[in-house]
Amino acid sequence: MKMLLRVAWVLVSSTVVLFVAYRWLNGWLSPDAEYSRTAHAITAVAAGSAVTGIVLLTVRFLDCRPASHIGASPFTGRSFALGYAAWLLPAMATLGALAALGTTKFTLHVPLPQLLLTILLQMALVFALEALPEELAFRGYIQTNLAERLDTAQAIGVQAILFMTAALALRGYNGPAESLRFLAVGLALGYIRSITGTIWTGVGLHVSFQTVAQLLLSPEQGSSISFTPGGFLPETIALGIIPFTAAIIIIGSTHPRPTTTRATPAAD
Repeated sequence: MKMLLRVAWVLVSSTVVLFVAYRWLNGWLSPDAEYSRTAHAITAVAAGSAVTGIVLLTVRFLDCRPASHIGASPFTGRSFALGYAAWLLPAMATLGALAALGTTKFTLHVPLPQLLLTILLQMALVFALEALPEELAFRGYIQTNLAERLDTAQAIGVQAILFMTAALALRGYNGPAESLRFLAVGLALGYIRSITGTIWTGVGLHVSFQTVAQLLLSPEQGSSISFTPGGFLPETIALGIIPFTAAIIIIGSTHPRPTTTRATPAAD
């Protein structure tokens, strides 16, 4: 029971922090409703730090365990790079193939050096606001604790449902397709967490996926690229089905079996 209360605490507190950041802090910092990278950066640092602190303090003082218990320590650049490249390379290959076929179109509006700077800034914002706090909370803390009572597949599934629920609470319901997308991402990242034993591979993939998606699909952020996906199906194939499937295969080939089926339960 105490474990479930701790999971509920991390889930609710992290979601509330992100909700306040998205709906209140960012709006207060940019009251004219236009995108502001400065407001985005302040929101990312504030909310990301708060969620990271909640998770790490909960592990340390309520679970009485080190950060390594939830796969957060040590940081390994190799794991991060593996997750980043395992999604990015198949996605870029697929987008390139669709562009060559005329299905999708890209228009670059800035010089290449400025585009590279924009990508680096967007990566930092994604890391601070989404990738690190979400992987710590859901694939790190929640999935690890669920795995003490459930088998691996069940823990991944429940975590993914909770992730989808939190995402809908933050962004609102926009139809079953988006809900299923959140669920699929939660399942994929949960599986990657289970076979690698670390959150950092998932963080790298999360940064890669969200950076590309926001640059291409969020023109309100002042994107340097105009992107015409050519419809829902090409977009889903290029940014979802192919790169996530390829990433799972690539990462799975380096970690052929789950590191554990069920963790050792903490003393309640």
